[in-house]
Amino acid sequence: MNVETAIGAKGWANRNPMKAVATVSLCVILSACASGSAKIASRVQVTDEISIARLFVYANVKSRYITENVYGGLRDRLKSDFSACGVAVEMLHADPLELDMKKKIDASVARFQADSILSITRTGGQVLIGDGGNSGNFDFKMKINEKKTGREVWTATSDVRLLTANMFTDDRKSGERIASGIVAKLRTDGLLKRCTNAVTFN
Repeated sequence: MNVETAIGAKGWANRNPMKAVATVSLCVILSACASGSAKIASRVQVTDEISIARLFVYANVKSRYITENVYGGLRDRLKSDFSACGVAVEMLHADPLELDMKKKIDASVARFQADSILSITRTGGQVLIGDGGNSGNFDFKMKINEKKTGREVWTATSDVRLLTANMFTDDRKSGERIASGIVAKLRTDGLLKRCTNAVTFN
């Protein structure tokens, strides 16, 4: 279950007084910058050589606070960064109105002829709602499964911090930053060996 808890502005400001000021001040200088950060802790679950060429990505991250713009940046940057590492990507987001999401996923995976499946799921979070935007910490869980064998080859958790709906930040760039962090981590973990240029967390 995905759970997000809204907290009072006063409580958050008391705990993070300088962080709130620093985030807004920096974005005023840079104009429409990406916000926040993502700390990723990962584990490679297999010891043999893994080759990822066609990756299907299933995401369940959008919410009232992780906006369509954030997700759009995440989606498009994942595709471009994976492409720079020789990996073709097809992406699907969870649809709350879909009666059989598993059936839709299975059909999409088969149609794309994916060799691996990456799932990115928002598992919880805490959000401050204020006049200056929504400041939140979100918990993400990620894993990659090999399509042919079903085995889990990579797992990760991420603490994502975002400031959205703020006039000085760009929600799309914030999503792009999360995506680049994911691909960079996979490269560091040795699962992406055909990258043609530097994939960095930016």
